[in-house]
Amino acid sequence: MFEKQRKLKLIKRLRILEKEISTLKNKLNNASENKESWFKKKETLKKDINKLITKAKEIKVKKDNFNENVKKLKDQRNRYNREVGDLISKVGSLSRERSEALKKFNLGLSPSKIKDKIDALEQQIETEIVSFKTEQKIMKQIKKLKESYTKSTEIKNIMGKIDQFSGGINSSKKKADYFHKVIQEQAKLNQSGYEEFIGTSKKINVLKFEQEQAFQKFLDFKRIFIQSNSLLKNKLIENSKLKQEYNRISGLLEKKDKYKKSNKILEEKSKNVEEKLKKKQKLTTEDLLVFQEKEKEGKGEYIK
Repeated sequence: MFEKQRKLKLIKRLRILEKEISTLKNKLNNASENKESWFKKKETLKKDINKLITKAKEIKVKKDNFNENVKKLKDQRNRYNREVGDLISKVGSLSRERSEALKKFNLGLSPSKIKDKIDALEQQIETEIVSFKTEQKIMKQIKKLKESYTKSTEIKNIMGKIDQFSGGINSSKKKADYFHKVIQEQAKLNQSGYEEFIGTSKKINVLKFEQEQAFQKFLDFKRIFIQSNSLLKNKLIENSKLKQEYNRISGLLEKKDKYKKSNKILEEKSKNVEEKLKKKQKLTTEDLLVFQEKEKEGKGEYIK
């Protein structure tokens, strides 16, 4: 009776185990698929991030080269701006010298204006019909102006230097403006590169965040996989042990059942032998064998 109850309990537990094992297998397969899927996504994101990092480095190299180039351009521009400042300072100093010379010679006019006046008077004599008296008067005036012009050699030299420096100012200013324009053009190009660098950096940060999430998902499903695999192994071990116990009990019950059937047949044959003995009938070889079997049973030689 105990064996039958035990067998029923084993059947019930084995059915429950079968469902639990099936559920764990599905959970294990699902965790394995998700684990691999998130790992692949993490690796794909890693490759994308590495590509963007390479791109960002290339942009930075270009930016560094640009900054170095702009620094050289600024040095050139600043050099010419300094030249302009120095030349303006020299022109100012020469202008003061010129004013002092004009006062010294008391000319009243600058050498260039004296020259212009001489040229104008000479042209008047050549192109206009004037009286002899007027011509003599103009000639005296020209002579006086030429004397003044001769005295203004110092002023002429100063004016020459002023003109020379003024030309230098214009030349240096043009060069400074040129380099400034180039710097502005380069700045526009650099702005585009800077925006590309910032955009690439933002993409890297976004992908890194996604990569961290993917890696965390991978770890979560890996943990579920390990836990499910451990539980499944324990369930399979239990299932194997219970099946062995089930088979043992089933075999024992089967033996008992066979014994009962055999014993029943033996009882019936024993009754027939006893009847023959009572009636003093002749016993057959089979009857003798039955009688022997009955004696063995009486001595406890069979398992009950």
